[in-house]
Amino acid sequence: ITARSWRAPAMVMLAAAVAGWLLMVAFEKPDAEIRNPFDYLWYFFISATTVGYGDMYPESAGGRIGGVVVIIAGLTAGLMLFAELTLWMAKGRTMKANGRARLHHRGHVVVIGYERDGLRKIIGQLRADSRFAATPVVTVFWPDQLTGENPDPDLYDVIAHDETAYERAAVADASTVLVVGRNDDETVR
Repeated sequence: ITARSWRAPAMVMLAAAVAGWLLMVAFEKPDAEIRNPFDYLWYFFISATTVGYGDMYPESAGGRIGGVVVIIAGLTAGLMLFAELTLWMAKGRTMKANGRARLHHRGHVVVIGYERDGLRKIIGQLRADSRFAATPVVTVFWPDQLTGENPDPDLYDVIAHDETAYERAAVADASTVLVVGRNDDETVR
């Protein structure tokens, strides 16, 4: 959302919606259903996405020009908006899988340190307790422990270690924090 690439297509869609509406109001019959603001919104979304149910359509030449404006905006700017949304969602999934996302859990369990088999056993013990059956688990990997994507995305979320790792893991909002070092010195550190 902080990227600005979605703003231009959004403005084109807004301009098309307003221009189409003005043309409908100016040229369609006074009792035409399409002039009703809520009906026009329905028409706009259906036409801009090129679904076109045919339940509502302009009958005047000016209204049809408005319809063309809406359809062309949907085919161009609407598809660009959809592409931006798809890229944004894919980037979020990739960041989460690679431990770079900021999580927004509350009341979760944070495990600092990682050894896959050990973590899976800890989660198994947590899930056996009904109080923790559905509690999200986040693990903060030590530097160089996370290579690639989260190997168990259905069991826990991952956070790659850096200066923002504990903030991104929402440690302050966790119900429990467990430090699992490879040895006692690492655990104390």
